[in-house]
Amino acid sequence: MTLSAPSLSDVNHRQDHEDFGDVYNVHYKEGIIKDFGVSNTTLFTLDDTCTVEIDGGPVSGVPIFYHCRPGYYDDQVAAKRENQALNHSAWAFRASQKVKVMMYEDRPYAVIGHNEPAVYGDPKAPRKCFDLFRFQWHRSIGTGRVPYQPPMIPVQDWWINWFMFQVDWHSMVFRASTQTMYADKDVPPLDPDGEGIEFPHRAKHIFGMREQQYGTMVYYLGDWLIVVGPVAFILGVYGIGMPAPITGSINIRAGIWTPEREEIWLENARQKEKAYGTTPGHFNPVNTDILTNFPYVNTYHQPKFTNLLQKRFYLTGAGESPKWILSEFWTWDPDRQATDPTTPNTPAG
Repeated sequence: MTLSAPSLSDVNHRQDHEDFGDVYNVHYKEGIIKDFGVSNTTLFTLDDTCTVEIDGGPVSGVPIFYHCRPGYYDDQVAAKRENQALNHSAWAFRASQKVKVMMYEDRPYAVIGHNEPAVYGDPKAPRKCFDLFRFQWHRSIGTGRVPYQPPMIPVQDWWINWFMFQVDWHSMVFRASTQTMYADKDVPPLDPDGEGIEFPHRAKHIFGMREQQYGTMVYYLGDWLIVVGPVAFILGVYGIGMPAPITGSINIRAGIWTPEREEIWLENARQKEKAYGTTPGHFNPVNTDILTNFPYVNTYHQPKFTNLLQKRFYLTGAGESPKWILSEFWTWDPDRQATDPTTPNTPAG
């Protein structure tokens, strides 16, 4: 079997059979994705292959031959790679999903699609290959812990505005695969058709999310688990301030998400809580090394992403320093083709 490109488009690849005997050797099976191939851990990059479990056994390095929309983010999306996968195709999948596997002479040849319908939207439509997530933050001159459920932007409840003293909600959108900004502050994120993009899942808080006083300073602590397609980012931050928050340090790590790894990361976060100490008080020690460098297993520090946010928000960040305890990250779930209108902004997990 060969992979060839029709003259119609040099990025619209297809599987071509050489003869009928070649067709005879092909059949299809259901598999479950267990992991993904990674070509670079410093700038976390997928090679668009996966480990797929078929008939009870895992097979690694299987190309993902799945057409994300050509040119959806750049001209290289859906371009054929040397490993026979299509570029960016892994972003339409996530570990534990059931998939269709093309078999050739009873060996996995390629993952070619999903084998279970989308949760919402057209069950037969191709999955969106979104690799975007939204950061929503609150800028306030008020201090103290505030009972809080993230409202939709913009905030229109006058009582909340009064209670927060000075409420100013902002958001920006980042592209995970390139670790770049997709939509700057308060710019509505649009897809290539000019349609707005919604992010219905709130990322999990796994550490901190509290203010703790040390001497005359207030520390803001928090780690988020942000799952974007097949990749998980763990963003850790601590801020200081009296009274307004100042971003002290941001650290971003990345790894392949699996259900098993998420459980390990949650246990890592519990270990971090224990190592840091959770008893509030005026003179509890603040170990910033634990806050910024605590290891999460099977994740890797991302200097580009870290520096992007650190440069934007460090100290005053040109007046943009978020009140981190009231900040959230929102993601798109690859099992979804549309936002469920009955449950907007559903917390992940």
